[in-house]
Amino acid sequence: MSLDYFTRTPTSSWDLTDAFKLYQAANPSLRGNEIVALMHTDVCELAKHRPSNASNRTMAMLDTFMRMFRLSQCNDVAADAGASVTAGQHIKTWNSHGKVNVNNYSASQHPTTSKRKQLDSFVQEPISLKKGKKEFSFVPQLKPSVSTEKPRISDEDQRTLAPLYHVKISSNHAPTTPADLIDAYQRNIEDQARNESLRKRPKAYAFIKSALDQPLAKLRKFLWTNGNDKDCGDDEDEDNDKDDDEAKAIELIRVILTDFTLVCEKPPYPGGTNERTPFMESLVPLFKAYSAIYGNVSFVWDEKSLSICVPDASKLMDGIGNCTLDKVDRILFESSGPKDGSHTDDDTLKLIEYVSISMRNEMKQLEQASRTTFEKRRIFALHMVGYRLTLWSAFIHHHHWACLQERTAIIPSTWATRKHWLQCFELIFCLADMLKDQDALTNRLLDEHTGYIEVAKDDTLRATRLPHYPPPTY
Repeated sequence: MSLDYFTRTPTSSWDLTDAFKLYQAANPSLRGNEIVALMHTDVCELAKHRPSNASNRTMAMLDTFMRMFRLSQCNDVAADAGASVTAGQHIKTWNSHGKVNVNNYSASQHPTTSKRKQLDSFVQEPISLKKGKKEFSFVPQLKPSVSTEKPRISDEDQRTLAPLYHVKISSNHAPTTPADLIDAYQRNIEDQARNESLRKRPKAYAFIKSALDQPLAKLRKFLWTNGNDKDCGDDEDEDNDKDDDEAKAIELIRVILTDFTLVCEKPPYPGGTNERTPFMESLVPLFKAYSAIYGNVSFVWDEKSLSICVPDASKLMDGIGNCTLDKVDRILFESSGPKDGSHTDDDTLKLIEYVSISMRNEMKQLEQASRTTFEKRRIFALHMVGYRLTLWSAFIHHHHWACLQERTAIIPSTWATRKHWLQCFELIFCLADMLKDQDALTNRLLDEHTGYIEVAKDDTLRATRLPHYPPPTY
């Protein structure tokens, strides 16, 4: 019904203040930024069916929705605190930063760009051209940040989940995604480009770079005759913890790259392999080695149930990592097979669902712990599509669940792709650092839950449950 305003009103007469009031009346349970996001989605849909001149005007106004959305978030914070925020107050806030009216969206704002070029700049679908009996399909360029073989969630699903989830696991995100989550995603991209986690381990970093420069025939010998303290320098380091971490990192690199030489040297299997081959041959050995060397996580594979009590369904995962400290499932794995397709979308939604179920289950076990402390809790998802592995974390972000990409990398499966090991080990060591932080957090949460550390009553998880869920029964 809300879309009727934009379809019934001539484009030249659109007034977003009037539209916002109608949308709020039709959707009284939505927050200000959610209403703006709904308006944005409807106008995008409408632009597909408008003639070119109206479509240009429609598209020119969409950037303003983002400004409205950011300003609406300020009022939504007040609403969370118990204040009543009317449509008039939202509009007053917008106009205090520059009047929001249809003139802001005039195509004349782009005098150096023709209407044709404006329209073409938004073409993202393939163009079909038919010549006689032959038909040709011309595809648009991908944006530089767009990647395939990665977790993804459609715009429609983003909108459906918006009341409960903020999801930033790819270059795309919903209009309602908080700015700090987008900034965190960008920082993770930059940290990955610098191999930040690897650089924290300079001896291991130097070791892997030297190893990748070896010929395949000599790699195993190099791995097992190099990488000691005397080979990496600074054998008088006083920081024993750092030395131990470096030693474990080098041992992990040594074991994983040894297995990699076997992958490169084994004869190919005649005929096609099973869709599980990349997962079992390339991913499982990484985390089997990690578990043996670091010892803080144990893993189980191939459609195993989560260790939670869910009455309506059995929650099966392709792999589960259980922390040895508290026996909690901290890492969930899904493999979408050797090719990117609809299975990728389904597995992304499955992981989003299950990480929040797992986290909510842990909240129930720590009801006397601090909500402030628990907001630092992370559950990790590892999603494999083809040979690309993506790591993202789930946590509480104010009144929503949040999902944030941490790292993504290709697991090398041939000698020609061996340089991808740098990014792959960057992912593994990033996860190792976060798991170490989570173990320290586990001890803190247990101290709070048992009363060893006193927690204010109104800050306990029992007292500050998520508003989107019914209260637990005791």
